[in-house]
Amino acid sequence: MLPWSYQVKCVAEHTQGSIEGVRKGVYSPDLNPPPTSFDDLRTKLAGATEFMSALTEDEMEAMIGQPMRFEFKDRGMDFTAEDFLLSFSQPNFYFHCATAYNILRMKGVPVGKADFMGAQVAPYAEGGHHHRERRVVPLPQPPREGQHERRREAEGRATEQRVVLGEG
Repeated sequence: MLPWSYQVKCVAEHTQGSIEGVRKGVYSPDLNPPPTSFDDLRTKLAGATEFMSALTEDEMEAMIGQPMRFEFKDRGMDFTAEDFLLSFSQPNFYFHCATAYNILRMKGVPVGKADFMGAQVAPYAEGGHHHRERRVVPLPQPPREGQHERRREAEGRATEQRVVLGEG
């Protein structure tokens, strides 16, 4: 298993790096070593968080249907932007988040499910390592006209892509 710092680096890579790849039309993973200090890892994650926070829904919607290519060393695969984000980047993001979290638990860091799941679960977590104060979780905004249909269509294509690749 690759080290914790690599897992954290990949969380940023599969957020900011993936969107940058979609914008360019090609995504190649960053093969540089991960940051070596905790402060540098925090900075990398803060930069990715800031980058993702600046994205607009209109920009994301405009990406639907754009062709893009994943390239790694001598291999490559063609995707649409939404298929790449839903069937490649999103699963990788969760894989590396869960792996980083599990490494911390294996090393004895007292983190529980609420730490992994975030604010939406924290008020309801009972008996774990932490008891947190209740937080208000904002409700999602109502969908814009046609948004659900476009998203369902994109998710269907992503599922088909995973099956074709032998992942599902």
